Amino acid sequence: MSNPAGIVPAPEPVDAGAVRGPSAVLEVCMRCIGVLAVVSLALGLVIGLALKGLPGAGAGVFFAWWSWLVASVLVMLVGWPAGLLTSHLLRRQAREWVHVTVFAVVGGVICPPLFWLFMLTVDGPDPVLIAAGGVAVGAVGAGGGRWWTGAARRGRLAHPVEAAQPGVER
Repeated sequence: MSNPAGIVPAPEPVDAGAVRGPSAVLEVCMRCIGVLAVVSLALGLVIGLALKGLPGAGAGVFFAWWSWLVASVLVMLVGWPAGLLTSHLLRRQAREWVHVTVFAVVGGVICPPLFWLFMLTVDGPDPVLIAAGGVAVGAVGAGGGRWWTGAARRGRLAHPVEAAQPGVER
Protein backbone atom coordinates (compact mmCIF):
# COMPACT_ATOMS: atom_id res chain seq x y z
CA MET A 1 0.00 0.00 0.00
CA SER A 2 1.41 3.38 -0.95
CA ASN A 3 1.69 6.30 1.38
CA PRO A 4 0.26 9.30 -0.52
CA ALA A 5 1.03 11.83 2.21
CA GLY A 6 4.67 10.81 2.32
CA ILE A 7 4.47 10.14 6.05
CA VAL A 8 7.18 7.79 7.17
CA PRO A 9 6.45 5.94 10.41
CA ALA A 10 9.05 6.26 13.12
CA PRO A 11 11.47 3.34 13.12
CA GLU A 12 11.06 0.85 15.90
CA PRO A 13 13.74 1.46 18.58
CA VAL A 14 16.19 -1.41 18.87
CA ASP A 15 15.98 -2.12 22.62
CA ALA A 16 12.28 -1.34 23.12
CA GLY A 17 11.19 -4.38 21.11
CA ALA A 18 13.35 -6.66 23.24
CA VAL A 19 10.75 -6.90 26.02
CA ARG A 20 7.28 -6.34 24.62
CA GLY A 21 4.28 -8.56 24.13
CA PRO A 22 2.62 -11.21 26.28
CA SER A 23 5.41 -13.80 26.20
CA ALA A 24 8.15 -11.26 26.92
CA VAL A 25 6.21 -9.75 29.83
CA LEU A 26 5.52 -13.27 31.14
CA GLU A 27 9.28 -13.79 31.05
CA VAL A 28 9.70 -10.59 33.10
CA CYS A 29 7.12 -11.87 35.61
CA MET A 30 8.85 -15.23 35.97
CA ARG A 31 12.18 -13.51 36.56
CA CYS A 32 10.49 -11.12 38.99
CA ILE A 33 9.33 -14.17 40.95
CA GLY A 34 12.93 -15.44 40.92
CA VAL A 35 14.23 -12.12 42.23
CA LEU A 36 11.53 -12.11 44.91
CA ALA A 37 12.53 -15.63 45.99
CA VAL A 38 16.11 -14.53 46.66
CA VAL A 39 15.07 -11.25 48.33
CA SER A 40 12.42 -12.96 50.48
CA LEU A 41 14.79 -15.67 51.64
CA ALA A 42 17.52 -13.16 52.52
CA LEU A 43 15.10 -10.85 54.36
CA GLY A 44 13.50 -13.78 56.18
CA LEU A 45 16.88 -15.00 57.41
CA VAL A 46 18.08 -11.55 58.45
CA ILE A 47 14.85 -10.60 60.23
CA GLY A 48 14.53 -14.00 61.89
CA LEU A 49 18.12 -13.94 63.14
CA ALA A 50 17.86 -10.31 64.27
CA LEU A 51 14.65 -10.82 66.22
CA LYS A 52 15.03 -14.26 67.76
CA GLY A 53 18.47 -15.61 66.99
CA LEU A 54 18.95 -19.02 65.41
CA PRO A 55 15.45 -20.36 66.31
CA GLY A 56 13.91 -17.31 64.67
CA ALA A 57 15.74 -18.01 61.42
CA GLY A 58 13.48 -20.99 60.74
CA ALA A 59 10.38 -18.92 61.39
CA GLY A 60 11.81 -16.14 59.22
CA VAL A 61 12.44 -18.58 56.35
CA PHE A 62 8.89 -19.97 56.69
CA PHE A 63 7.43 -16.45 56.63
CA ALA A 64 9.65 -15.60 53.63
CA TRP A 65 8.44 -18.71 51.78
CA TRP A 66 4.81 -17.89 52.55
CA SER A 67 5.15 -14.25 51.51
CA TRP A 68 6.98 -15.31 48.32
CA LEU A 69 4.15 -17.70 47.47
CA VAL A 70 1.54 -14.97 47.91
CA ALA A 71 3.70 -12.48 45.98
CA SER A 72 4.10 -14.97 43.12
CA VAL A 73 0.35 -15.28 42.72
CA LEU A 74 -0.03 -11.49 42.85
CA VAL A 75 2.75 -11.02 40.26
CA MET A 76 0.85 -13.22 37.84
CA LEU A 77 -2.61 -11.79 38.56
CA VAL A 78 -1.70 -8.09 38.78
CA GLY A 79 1.90 -7.73 37.60
CA TRP A 80 1.42 -9.39 34.23
CA PRO A 81 -1.39 -7.06 33.07
CA ALA A 82 0.48 -4.07 34.54
CA GLY A 83 3.63 -5.21 32.73
CA LEU A 84 1.74 -5.52 29.45
CA LEU A 85 0.43 -1.99 29.79
CA THR A 86 3.82 -0.64 30.86
CA SER A 87 5.69 -2.30 28.01
CA HIS A 88 3.09 -1.04 25.55
CA LEU A 89 3.45 2.52 26.83
CA LEU A 90 7.24 2.25 26.56
CA ARG A 91 7.25 0.73 23.07
CA ARG A 92 8.95 3.77 21.48
CA GLN A 93 11.53 4.23 24.25
CA ALA A 94 14.91 2.77 23.28
CA ARG A 95 16.80 3.29 26.55
CA GLU A 96 16.70 0.19 28.69
CA TRP A 97 17.47 2.08 31.90
CA VAL A 98 14.20 3.95 31.37
CA HIS A 99 12.34 0.63 31.01
CA VAL A 100 13.95 -0.78 34.16
CA THR A 101 13.22 2.40 36.12
CA VAL A 102 9.58 2.59 34.99
CA PHE A 103 9.00 -1.10 35.73
CA ALA A 104 10.52 -0.55 39.20
CA VAL A 105 8.27 2.46 39.82
CA VAL A 106 5.18 0.56 38.66
CA GLY A 107 6.10 -2.38 40.90
CA GLY A 108 6.70 -0.02 43.81
CA VAL A 109 3.31 1.62 43.28
CA ILE A 110 1.13 -1.46 42.84
CA CYS A 111 2.77 -3.64 45.50
CA PRO A 112 1.94 -1.76 48.76
CA PRO A 113 -1.86 -1.90 48.32
CA LEU A 114 -1.60 -5.61 47.56
CA PHE A 115 0.56 -6.15 50.65
CA TRP A 116 -1.92 -4.17 52.71
CA LEU A 117 -4.87 -6.23 51.44
CA PHE A 118 -3.02 -9.44 52.22
CA MET A 119 -2.09 -8.22 55.71
CA LEU A 120 -5.76 -7.56 56.47
CA THR A 121 -6.19 -11.33 56.57
CA VAL A 122 -3.48 -11.84 59.20
CA ASP A 123 -2.41 -9.99 62.32
CA GLY A 124 0.52 -8.10 60.88
CA PRO A 125 2.83 -5.22 61.66
CA ASP A 126 2.27 -1.50 61.31
CA PRO A 127 0.65 -0.44 57.98
CA VAL A 128 3.45 2.08 57.36
CA LEU A 129 5.98 -0.74 57.63
CA ILE A 130 3.87 -2.81 55.24
CA ALA A 131 3.75 0.06 52.74
CA ALA A 132 7.51 0.66 52.94
CA GLY A 133 8.19 -3.05 52.51
CA GLY A 134 5.75 -3.18 49.62
CA VAL A 135 7.46 -0.32 47.81
CA ALA A 136 10.88 -1.94 48.26
CA VAL A 137 9.76 -5.43 47.28
CA GLY A 138 7.75 -4.21 44.29
CA ALA A 139 10.54 -1.99 42.99
CA VAL A 140 13.29 -4.57 43.41
CA GLY A 141 11.16 -7.40 42.00
CA ALA A 142 9.78 -5.59 38.95
CA GLY A 143 12.93 -3.60 38.18
CA GLY A 144 15.17 -6.60 38.75
CA GLY A 145 12.95 -8.85 36.66
CA ARG A 146 12.92 -6.34 33.80
CA TRP A 147 16.69 -5.85 33.92
CA TRP A 148 17.36 -9.62 34.04
CA THR A 149 15.02 -10.26 31.11
CA GLY A 150 16.66 -7.55 29.00
CA ALA A 151 20.11 -8.95 29.77
CA ALA A 152 19.03 -12.50 28.91
CA ARG A 153 17.42 -11.42 25.64
CA ARG A 154 20.49 -9.43 24.63
CA GLY A 155 22.61 -12.49 25.38
CA ARG A 156 20.41 -14.65 23.14
CA LEU A 157 20.70 -12.07 20.35
CA ALA A 158 24.47 -11.89 20.75
CA HIS A 159 24.87 -15.68 20.65
CA PRO A 160 22.02 -17.02 18.47
CA VAL A 161 23.67 -20.37 17.70
CA GLU A 162 24.25 -21.17 21.36
CA ALA A 163 20.78 -19.97 22.33
CA ALA A 164 19.19 -22.31 19.77
CA GLN A 165 20.81 -25.37 21.35
CA PRO A 166 18.57 -27.22 23.81
CA GLY A 167 19.72 -27.05 27.40
CA VAL A 168 21.91 -23.97 26.91
CA GLU A 169 20.84 -21.03 29.04
CA ARG A 170 22.52 -17.65 28.78
